[in-house]
Amino acid sequence: MACTVGSNVLGLCRAASETCIAACAQAFIGVSDCKGRRLHMEDRHTILPDFQLSPTTSGIPHQFAAVYDGHCSARGSEHAADRLHELLAEQPEIQTCQGMREVDDTAIQRAFARAFHEMDLEMVDVASAAGQQYGTTAVCALRIGRLMYIAHTGDSCALLCRGGTLVRLTEDHKPASMPTERARIEGQGGRIMYKEDRVLSNPRGSRISRLNMSRALGDGNFKSPKRLVEATPDVVRVALRPHRDQFFILASDGVLEVMSEDEAIDIVKTTVAGSPPSDALAGQAAAALIRRATALQTRDNMTAVVVLLEW
Repeated sequence: MACTVGSNVLGLCRAASETCIAACAQAFIGVSDCKGRRLHMEDRHTILPDFQLSPTTSGIPHQFAAVYDGHCSARGSEHAADRLHELLAEQPEIQTCQGMREVDDTAIQRAFARAFHEMDLEMVDVASAAGQQYGTTAVCALRIGRLMYIAHTGDSCALLCRGGTLVRLTEDHKPASMPTERARIEGQGGRIMYKEDRVLSNPRGSRISRLNMSRALGDGNFKSPKRLVEATPDVVRVALRPHRDQFFILASDGVLEVMSEDEAIDIVKTTVAGSPPSDALAGQAAAALIRRATALQTRDNMTAVVVLLEW
């Protein structure tokens, strides 16, 4: 049975600041991807096993991983994969936390929101200068010691295996099926195709585009004059539980459109059972997810990142 984001029982929401150094796990990260039945690969990813934010050496491990699912070309996902972590590292709240024993959740949320906003503006400007329209989802994991922050916009997802049980860490940003997103879009005067769960763009001459998510980086034709699609991420903090939290999965929707989240968790559990954690093993688990999605005939690009925890 899956548990949902924000449950106090799961330790996802605690005090505004909390020590980040107690009982640190070692994290191993692996990735696998495939373009599937699509003509082009528009997914991109970033993995930074040693995400040093400043010259300060605190002994607290910092790591970063992200999956980006581009649309209307790979330019958006590639831009984000090259740049978003740099923008995040430049935020003063992130720089400050490098040497601290405690982390302020509100400050981390501000840093993510600002980095996503700067990434969005940069991407829209670059695309507009080239006379193009494109965008991307983003799901990012920032590990600071025993704390893991998940930030996402769009429909790429993050899952946690805690005590052998699935914990969903993200909720897909959809225009019609999410009431808050629907209300925001319609409050801006936007139009939604309810059966297809898509939002219609601001007109560009006689041309109107459709997008099957309500938040994304880029997509300038959905941002002006009416801001119908937002770039603001949802940010969740996970206080890692020693010996109970086993692994995380970050994935584009091409992986989970054909299998349940519980099946994805079971595939990784089966792959890693009885073996010592390593980057190679995490890669094998990610590859197993891609093989299964391919066997189930997914139509989309696929990317899976697996983060194994060893206590």
